Amino acid sequence: MKTFHVDAVKWHECSKCSYRTNYKYSLNQHVIVHHLDDENFKWHQCQHCPYKTRQNSNLKRHTNTHHVDDASVKWYECDQCSYKAKLNSNLKRHIVVHHLKEQEIKWHKCGECSLKTRHLSVLKDHINGCHLSDSDVKWYKCKHCSFKAKYKSSVNRHVNSHHLEVANIKWYQCDKCPYKSKQNDTLRRHVVAHHMDEKEIKWYECKQCPYKTKRRAYLKHHVWVRHELEWVQQMSTDA
Repeated sequence: MKTFHVDAVKWHECSKCSYRTNYKYSLNQHVIVHHLDDENFKWHQCQHCPYKTRQNSNLKRHTNTHHVDDASVKWYECDQCSYKAKLNSNLKRHIVVHHLKEQEIKWHKCGECSLKTRHLSVLKDHINGCHLSDSDVKWYKCKHCSFKAKYKSSVNRHVNSHHLEVANIKWYQCDKCPYKSKQNDTLRRHVVAHHMDEKEIKWYECKQCPYKTKRRAYLKHHVWVRHELEWVQQMSTDA
């Protein structure tokens, strides 16, 4: 494990691969996740289900989310609406998305394109996935087969779909109904679609017509099909 300085940044470099970070904690977590053999590792096992993890903080988060009765949960409540969450990180994300004014948001901007995001982790994933050459990309690899991806979430989805027995799957359970999903982002979409009040929803609105949707991907598809593709077809007809 090496440490070096570039432009006053103290970098911590992995001794086993090209990964580096300016946080020593992040490097330690990287080594735990990617370079320790399973048989030589101390797993943190859930006492209520087959879930296990290499990080104790993940086990605490899992237990609080899935195995503590609502009456016993320490809820993190929004002081601006009725939203509450079992995780403080979820409450912070909710406030950033729904209650911060545009000028109050700390935007993380990409230096290669026009993308900007409220979350630094999203920017890092974007740069890794869109702007780095294959030789410079930080690849996330499946431990069970040759599959690899530019996003850790993609590998997690792959493992859940192809390599886990049903009893060992980490399910994301809706706390308002029996719905559950293998993917956290799918659960979030479910909550937005079925359990959020209209006033709490972040709507994605078309600037060219009254169309609006709860999902950004749907808005992009709408703009392409209704406003860009139709314009191209019209130009072709006129020509």
